[in-house]
Amino acid sequence: MNIYATIKKRGKIVRKVNCSKYEYMSLILIVLFFTSMIIYLTTITPSIRGDGSEYAMQTVTLQNHLSFGISEADLEMTKEQFYNHQEPIQRNYDWLVRDERNWAYSNHYGAYSALVTVVKMVLMAIGVYPLWAFSITNLLLWMAAVLITFFYLKTDGKRKFCVIFLLTFNPIFCYLEWAHPEVYIFAFEVIGLVFLYNKKYALSILAFSVSAMQNVGVLPMAAIAGIAYILDCYDQYIQEKQEKNLLHFAFSYWKKIVIYGVFYIPAFIPMITTYIRFGTFNLVAKVAMENKYLLNKAVGYLLDPNLGIFPYEPIILAAFVVLIVIGIKRCPREAILNLVGVTGILYIIAHQRQINSDMQGIMRYCVWIIPIMIFFVVLKWRAGKENSRGLLMISIAEGAFTTVIVSYCTWFGGGYHFMQFSSWTKAIIDIAPQAYNPTHEIFFYRTGGGEKHYVSPYFLDSRS
Repeated sequence: MNIYATIKKRGKIVRKVNCSKYEYMSLILIVLFFTSMIIYLTTITPSIRGDGSEYAMQTVTLQNHLSFGISEADLEMTKEQFYNHQEPIQRNYDWLVRDERNWAYSNHYGAYSALVTVVKMVLMAIGVYPLWAFSITNLLLWMAAVLITFFYLKTDGKRKFCVIFLLTFNPIFCYLEWAHPEVYIFAFEVIGLVFLYNKKYALSILAFSVSAMQNVGVLPMAAIAGIAYILDCYDQYIQEKQEKNLLHFAFSYWKKIVIYGVFYIPAFIPMITTYIRFGTFNLVAKVAMENKYLLNKAVGYLLDPNLGIFPYEPIILAAFVVLIVIGIKRCPREAILNLVGVTGILYIIAHQRQINSDMQGIMRYCVWIIPIMIFFVVLKWRAGKENSRGLLMISIAEGAFTTVIVSYCTWFGGGYHFMQFSSWTKAIIDIAPQAYNPTHEIFFYRTGGGEKHYVSPYFLDSRS
């Protein structure tokens, strides 16, 4: 069934757009969902969690002198603006690294803070408490990602509806109210995926790189976009020249390929500026990273019943694994690229010593692995009427399941934090404790109710 929308300008018909009923359903879903999110934000009281104090201070430094260095004056202004959260701001400031001017610097880059600053200045002009800027920015980013998916993703209406349904009924909701860049990373990654599947590789690499400014864990997807572009160039070369000589291909296409390196620049700006200022690419790598238990941590990100993807998106996770296995036989290139992308992300984030850091139910990093799985499952699901009906059913089932779990944790007493076990994990431990074998860190902190903190050697050096 097709519905034709007529676009008019000054009474004249400009063009007709063929809109399927699923595209209208998608549009209605977007309007209803984000209206409900706006209403939801009116019911909460914003708070600072995780490294939120650092991002709050960065909004002030950007406002004062367009840099990320935090002076004593910036600190005092931050506490003045965020007057309800002076204690966590001061506590966080005391642990930050200093330069030769005694200006403090966050361990995290401020690309996200730059976006928040614009919203914050508007809110302050109308007398609204500035911490609201983070939640509003998060919602705007989420909305932008979904709207770009709606308007630009090149696929049929039913698949687009499934993608949008799964992006809206999504555990990223857990971080909507956080003063943290999880939604920022999620949003730019979604945009990168849209353009990756559209074969608009420059825009895809750029979006992934902007996302990676806040966490280098996204870099494997930027690399995958670049590899996909090179492979497409190679296919084009074979079609034009009717040969498969790699050396000739390299000589013919190197200019077209090398120029795409420009789009990776944003991802490396944080590392370059940190190296220039402190002589290292990562301020906390020596104490916050390790090469131990990588496989156990990677499995934990996927399957741990407290923080993993499985308890929140079990159908998509299972479908992703199945379609990867099937895809390696039927369409090996795309299946392998997606497998390598997710594996690369897991490899990077598994190096983090403290994977049981502050979180809202699902682990923060997991929420930006999920979109990769969503896009692959939906867009690589086999065509055909019966198959598309099955895709619609599992998408709705997954969205409904995720909504139930997130609602239970948000409104119906099932909430838990990083020093507690989820209610379903407690049930597993009570009924079949042998079935649960988490990493020692997850078990230690969630049974002991405490978190181990580290001190950066650069922090110590700056005070010597």
